[in-house]
Amino acid sequence: MMISSSRPALFVQEGNVFTPTECAHGPWGPKLVHGGSTGGLMAYVLEQCSPNENMTMVRTTLDMFRPVPMVPLRVESEVLREGRRLQMIEATIFAEDKPVARSVGIRMKTTEVSVPEARQPSSDVPQGPDGLPEISLAPSKPGKVLPGLNANLEVRKLYGFDGKGEGCAWFKVPVPVIQGVENSAFTHLGIISDFGNGLAQLFLPGTMGMINGDINLYLHRNPCSDWIALKSKVSMSETGVGVVNTELYDTQGLVAQCHQAVMVQTS
Repeated sequence: MMISSSRPALFVQEGNVFTPTECAHGPWGPKLVHGGSTGGLMAYVLEQCSPNENMTMVRTTLDMFRPVPMVPLRVESEVLREGRRLQMIEATIFAEDKPVARSVGIRMKTTEVSVPEARQPSSDVPQGPDGLPEISLAPSKPGKVLPGLNANLEVRKLYGFDGKGEGCAWFKVPVPVIQGVENSAFTHLGIISDFGNGLAQLFLPGTMGMINGDINLYLHRNPCSDWIALKSKVSMSETGVGVVNTELYDTQGLVAQCHQAVMVQTS
């Protein structure tokens, strides 16, 4: 759905070139695109590539093998497999003709079936978002909040963001990924899926937290509410690498699960 082009957005699109705005950068500085912004862009591109009304997106992978710079980004997409029951799509982001991230999406044919309640995704939801304290993830200097994706989030915390390796919070992204285009439910999920790592940060002696190199998202269905809850926990080995496992909920129940490979940062 088209919306006013005067609203701030993460990217401005011209053909297959997407130019990040100051809303898109991450907490590491103004020269790098946030992983959530990258996730939202890839979700948008995958969703636009050869849509099929008889299928639904069931899995996406996003490999971020280089930092994504705040420069005009060329995105190329293609259908790797077009079947009657399964479709596979790939999208690659290029910065100055160098590949920096790649995503693969799988769509599967949907079929109406009767499923025992015990085998359906959980309808339980974490407490909130109403009644929970609102917090800011925006980096700041004295008297000034710095721009970026974190400054454009609405977050209500149940617990976490304390360096103990687990957390639960509700997220809402009021800013569109693409200027003039309203976020779809799937694009919204693509942005928020990156925040499991931030929620489950584990602070260990001599380290500066964790960074993730990927986002692997498995969907039961698209969310039906703007607010999405993440319930995240990290499992870390003594080699300094681990996995963040996240459950994603809307106000009706479980919608997806996400897994991120992480490593500790040392000073």
